[in-house]
Amino acid sequence: MINALICLSVYFILFLILHTYFPKVCALCGAVSMTWMTGIVYWFIKGIYIIDQLSLAILMGGSAVGFIYYLSSKSKPNFDFFKFPLLVTFFVVMYYILEASLYINTIIYLVALWVLFLIVFFLRNKNSGSFFKKIVECCKSW
Repeated sequence: MINALICLSVYFILFLILHTYFPKVCALCGAVSMTWMTGIVYWFIKGIYIIDQLSLAILMGGSAVGFIYYLSSKSKPNFDFFKFPLLVTFFVVMYYILEASLYINTIIYLVALWVLFLIVFFLRNKNSGSFFKKIVECCKSW
């Protein structure tokens, strides 16, 4: 874990310095993303973890959630309806990166989740509109 903390700190300072030249890049987001990417790349190249798998998983999950909120801030309000299936998809992808295996039931679940959300999205009407609206408004009510 100490390697993750050191890496996070170094990248955070680096991104703070670079913020002058790249003001749209968040130092915190950059540090978290670069830390787990560095850990993954080093693991693939050298075959060892300089950052333990648990720390990598936590950082990758943080990046997934952060990316969802970034996309949400840049997209139309209807996108918010798809935050959950997109987040689950990111988690599955990141799990695959760490484990290099997926089970068929995970893929079936992911496809079924997307199909369900797409059906609700395209068939929403006055009857299901309140359900749709509750999902879209969920994260805005904090």
